[in-house]
Amino acid sequence: MTNDVRVFPDMDTLSDAAAAAIRQCIRGAVADRGEAVLALSGGHTPEGLFRRLALRPQALPWKELQVFWVDERWVSSDDPHSNFGTAQRGWFAPADAPPDHLHPIPTDRRSPGAAAEEYERLLRGYAQRRAPCPLFDLVILGLGTDGHTASLFPDQPAPIDAWVAPVDAPAQYTIRSRVTLTPLALNQSRNVMFLVSGAEKAPAVRAALAREGDVGATPSRSIRPRGRRLWFVDEAAYSQVSTSATAPEASPRTSS
Repeated sequence: MTNDVRVFPDMDTLSDAAAAAIRQCIRGAVADRGEAVLALSGGHTPEGLFRRLALRPQALPWKELQVFWVDERWVSSDDPHSNFGTAQRGWFAPADAPPDHLHPIPTDRRSPGAAAEEYERLLRGYAQRRAPCPLFDLVILGLGTDGHTASLFPDQPAPIDAWVAPVDAPAQYTIRSRVTLTPLALNQSRNVMFLVSGAEKAPAVRAALAREGDVGATPSRSIRPRGRRLWFVDEAAYSQVSTSATAPEASPRTSS
């Protein structure tokens, strides 16, 4: 597992580059294995990415593409806070994506625990069918100001034997009840792409890329795909990283 850090002047150029990289990854997976499986995160950072992907729907092989989610807030799919809803409005509806290729976490079940169990069964079925290939070709993740990724929060240990788990976000979050994939599921990926923008996230990026650190305090350090960890960050988010303090493989490439 290596880090591939790419630094961009701003969020617009970052989103342009990420959209191109995702298209390339999806097409490559389909060419090599006949199918591409993607896992998406939510939040504000990927909204620009979704809009760019929607602009060229014909550039993606939708018949061979399956999309899952890394986490979801316990709200209805039409709620403004829904991760699925954000992607649906920004990407899938404009691109006329086939609904049966989209696999959101089911928040209409009786409880987050029931939804987690159902989603885990779905993921395990896909993993069994795709073996020995990784479950996901690409997982797209964000990074919070507190260092959380997916809905894996600092100092909240993830279950060691579950692929999907109900969790409660810390008290400062508006929507606390959530369902998240755990590292056990997220690490069944060929590659992972972190999208991070903004000076307020600079301390979290610094901690994530440091040579040493506590996984409990920095959950992103527990995400270790079989291939690469791609970091698409803007200059503001990367501003506190000292090259001498990062892992040897994390030397950045500045892009424009």
